[in-house]
Amino acid sequence: MVNQKKNFYVSLLITHAALAASLETPPCAPARHITNCSTLTLEKVDNLATMKNAIKNYRASGAWRKSNECLVKKAKKVLSTYIPVGDKKLAVIFDIDDTLLSTWDINIINDFGYIRDVNHAWEMEGKAPAIEPMLDLFNFLKTGGFTLFAITGREEYQRAATIKNLYKVGFRGWKELFFKPAEYVGLPACVYKSKFRGQIAAQGYTIIASFGDQFSDASGTNQAIHNFKLSNPMYLVP
Repeated sequence: MVNQKKNFYVSLLITHAALAASLETPPCAPARHITNCSTLTLEKVDNLATMKNAIKNYRASGAWRKSNECLVKKAKKVLSTYIPVGDKKLAVIFDIDDTLLSTWDINIINDFGYIRDVNHAWEMEGKAPAIEPMLDLFNFLKTGGFTLFAITGREEYQRAATIKNLYKVGFRGWKELFFKPAEYVGLPACVYKSKFRGQIAAQGYTIIASFGDQFSDASGTNQAIHNFKLSNPMYLVP
C-alpha cells in the first residue's frame, strides 16, 4: 500500500511537470510595483491567532481602506498623464478577487483558510461587494478612455456568475475578461496571466497598468508599464 501511494504521487508529479513543460511555462520574472503607503501596512507578527486578530483589526480600524485609497490616489496621478487617451490603444488590466471584489466574508467564514469547493460555491452566489476605492478608479479610467481588461484566477465555468457580480456592484464597460483555463489549474498565476497579457498586446494594445492584490498578478512576461499592488494580508498566491 505504501509503495502504491508513493508510485501514485511520483506519477502525479511527473504528469504535472510534463504539463508545465508542454505549456512552455515562462519564468515568473518579478515586476516592479507601486505599492500601498508603507505607513499604513499591517505589521508582521509571528503567532497565527495573533495574526488573524491583527488582520481583523487592520480592517476594522479603516487602515486597510486608507491603504487602498492611498494607492488609488497614486494611480490616478500616474495614469492621468496619459489622458486624453484619444485613439491610442492603452490597456489597463485588473485582477478580480480582492482587487475589485472583496472576499472578506468568505475568508472570515473559513477562518482565513482556503477550502476550494466552499470558496467556489460562495463566488458562484455573486455576493462579493465592490472594493469601493477601486470602483472609483475603474470609473475614472473608463471615463479617461482607457481600454479595460480583467485576468482572474477564477475558472471558466464561473464566468457568468462573476460577470453578473461585477455588473451588479458597478464594474461595467469591459473590453474582455480572461478566466483561468482548466489546464492551468495548479500552475503559478504568472503562467496564464502572462499568456493573456500577450494576447492583449497582440491586439495592438500597450499595457499601461496592472492592478492586483498579489505580486504574482503582474510577474512573468508581457508586463505592464506601471504595476500597482493593493494590500492583502489574508493569503498569498504564488
